Amino acid sequence: MYQSKYLCSFIGLFFLLFTLDTSLATSSTQAFQEVIESDSLELSLPKHNEDLPMDPARQVSFTTSEGTWISVDVSPDGQHIVFDLMGDIYRMPFTGGKAEQMTKGMAYDVHPTYSPDGSKILFISDRTGSD
Repeated sequence: MYQSKYLCSFIGLFFLLFTLDTSLATSSTQAFQEVIESDSLELSLPKHNEDLPMDPARQVSFTTSEGTWISVDVSPDGQHIVFDLMGDIYRMPFTGGKAEQMTKGMAYDVHPTYSPDGSKILFISDRTGSD
């Protein structure tokens, strides 16, 4: 009894999926083609550095005012914080303001920490191809 119930649901879903309006499929294919064409227009992408064995496929830029799943550390003098966001390291005043990007590129940089005297920022990176 349960098997026939699931089989009927599956068959109904199968027919629903394959009888959808083909204009939807065509429009999504056209949108995908536009994305591919716009990506191929970006000829100004930087080549990989000598430490990474690949070239970037596309460049993405965005502006944000919040993040999740980030690692944060406060400088020993309490004046700045350092944090990671989307694989790059940023520093900003403890009281708020604009974040200054400390690292960028294809390498994935995470978990920044100030040295005890505050003169250096240490972090984990895969710049050499390993974490």
